[in-house]
Amino acid sequence: MTSPGELDEIRGLARTFEYDRYTTALLMPRAGREGLVLLAGFSGELRRIPDLVTEPMIGAIRFQWWRDALEAAAAESEGTGLTGNPLADGLVATIRRHELPWGLVHGMIDAEETALDATPFHDSGETRQHLVKSEAALFELSGLVAGARAPRAVWTEAGIAYGAFRRALAYEERRRRGAQTFLARDIADPERDVEGAGRRWFAAQAREALDVLHTKRLEMDAATRRILLPLAIIEPSFARSSRPGVSPASAAGGLSALARASRLLWAHWRGGF
Repeated sequence: MTSPGELDEIRGLARTFEYDRYTTALLMPRAGREGLVLLAGFSGELRRIPDLVTEPMIGAIRFQWWRDALEAAAAESEGTGLTGNPLADGLVATIRRHELPWGLVHGMIDAEETALDATPFHDSGETRQHLVKSEAALFELSGLVAGARAPRAVWTEAGIAYGAFRRALAYEERRRRGAQTFLARDIADPERDVEGAGRRWFAAQAREALDVLHTKRLEMDAATRRILLPLAIIEPSFARSSRPGVSPASAAGGLSALARASRLLWAHWRGGF
């Protein structure tokens, strides 16, 4: 069991790096709330590793630690093994409690590790696979914790919509500092993309996937619609970031934290994204 103090630290991690998912977790029933925060915190930890390290090898070691810790936990038939890391131990407990697929969790590690290398992806299919293994997997895992009943296709479209949206907002800032943009070579070369073709491509992918989900919204159960609450901030954020005077180079060029929280609360009151 994660202690209150340890959970506060994990909440801080989730709030900083997965604000929309963290806020969504707070709006969910108490029974699944801690598990959702732990998943968001885990994603936040993976997302911050490439920016924390000065050498890719150091980042690779940190990602490998997560693989080894989870593999060791999965091999523990009695579930008594503890890593001493509150986030890892809480995550393992959540995986066991809700019978989450270990493969999806490992896929998230693999996906986020690609940020250690700034080499552009080979093609758009590789970009899509990255979004599925990172963002879609997190939606699916969160859905399982919340008791949502949705086919994998829903989580896939949600991951592409939200993931492409996030990468569109962060694209220019990451391109300028030479970081991984997650863009494929067949779309644009980030080093020469001064016209923002990559950002427009990500935005188009986000809107296309979001349109697909809107056509399926009435078929979704309440838990699925609530887990997908982060999708509610996509269009307002794009609208905000495209206003005159707002720099596309800013990863925070979309809505403010307060505006995001208000939008999520409104969507929750309406029954979902």
